[in-house]
Amino acid sequence: MRMKIAGGCGEHGRNCFYIETSKYAFLVDCGLMAGEAGGGYPHLTEAEIKRLDYVFLTHSHADHTGALPWITANGFDGSIVASEETLNQLPFPVNNAMTLEQYQAGNHPISMEYGRSGHCVGSVWYQFECEGKTLFFSGDYVEKNYVHEIDLIREKQADIAVVDCAYGNDKTSFDSYCTELVKYVRKAKTEYRTLLFPVPKYGRGLELYWLLKKRFPKWTFSGDAHFIKQVISAQESKWIKKDVVLSGDISLFSEEHPTDVVFASDPQLRKAEAQEIAEKVLEHGYAIMTGTVESGTMSARLLEEGKMSMLRFPVHLNYPQFRNVAMNNSFKQIIIYHSPEFDCEKEIIK
Repeated sequence: MRMKIAGGCGEHGRNCFYIETSKYAFLVDCGLMAGEAGGGYPHLTEAEIKRLDYVFLTHSHADHTGALPWITANGFDGSIVASEETLNQLPFPVNNAMTLEQYQAGNHPISMEYGRSGHCVGSVWYQFECEGKTLFFSGDYVEKNYVHEIDLIREKQADIAVVDCAYGNDKTSFDSYCTELVKYVRKAKTEYRTLLFPVPKYGRGLELYWLLKKRFPKWTFSGDAHFIKQVISAQESKWIKKDVVLSGDISLFSEEHPTDVVFASDPQLRKAEAQEIAEKVLEHGYAIMTGTVESGTMSARLLEEGKMSMLRFPVHLNYPQFRNVAMNNSFKQIIIYHSPEFDCEKEIIK
């Protein structure tokens, strides 16, 4: 068995892992590196792409799925396997798509199991059996959150495990990050009428909404149409914790009816709708970014102009949390991914 790190180790983005045996080949994720010249595609040859039988997706974010159109244009004609929710979230059409349930119900050469990773609706971790070897992939994974259901990674055995550690050597706990964020938000609200949170289309926004409405129950909340749709569709979902009720007290953003907090489903504020919301809010408000900022975007400009601050809301593991996962499982070889602080060999032969 040959495993090639086609992206995602020693860097934040381009997550892509190529596995090849004598009988089949598959990818786990197929992401882009944002902002890189030449497209930021995975390090895959045309021969490797054409040999692929499957691509297994951990979730829909572009750093895990954005290169799917590229491999299709370069000869990939296999099956794309993911949760139904992940497939529905992709911003482009895919051929030969198969849900996780359909894959497990079929007759396929690769034995696979999965669990919910807690990163967003539809996000999963995987364990594969490949010709006598066991491979584990955490996907983007958390040990603690508020909203998204987690099937904790415990008592797993694998020859190779690829595990999230996006926050590198940072040792700040989940609770400490949330406490600091709430403290900052409370202070900012004494100075500004409205606070804007640019968030990804799936994942972190629901976590932030839950945290803020619990800590500030008298505040009013609004969002763009996509955010409202996510709040509504999250109810009674197997991806959302049973004791979480998101719904009822959030409205569609309106300039005529300002609220205390506004969510825009575009973290870099690239699209015209999000930019328009930001411009209106920032007339009397302030923006708070809680994830990675990409250079050349409106979010980067707002940071430079002092109209936005950066406070992390954790949706990945840091090194102490990574070590906890390692100690609670039996992994013979562990590859840390999603962080520029940890690199690894790019090809492994077993």
